[in-house]
Amino acid sequence: MEGTDPQGQPVRVEVKKVDRPDARFAMTNNEMSLMLTQPGGYLLAIVVGDGRHAQLLLLDPSLTDLPKERVCRRWDWEFTDWSRFARVAGGA
Repeated sequence: MEGTDPQGQPVRVEVKKVDRPDARFAMTNNEMSLMLTQPGGYLLAIVVGDGRHAQLLLLDPSLTDLPKERVCRRWDWEFTDWSRFARVAGGA
């Protein structure tokens, strides 16, 4: 999302959702790189809740003392539309 702060400066907002305030959330490398190269121009809007009750928290991702950890995730293969290729075991 894009908008302006109370002083009229442009701000971009990235929205994330978590179930509770102590839950981790992830950002792509591209999202993080863009946010950190434009300090003050981005905010994280974090929706905290279980679907019935929610709270919106705003966070400046450029804060130097904000704990964050760079995590490497592996590639996985996901099989899509696989059932039309499978045969019943023991069948012809």
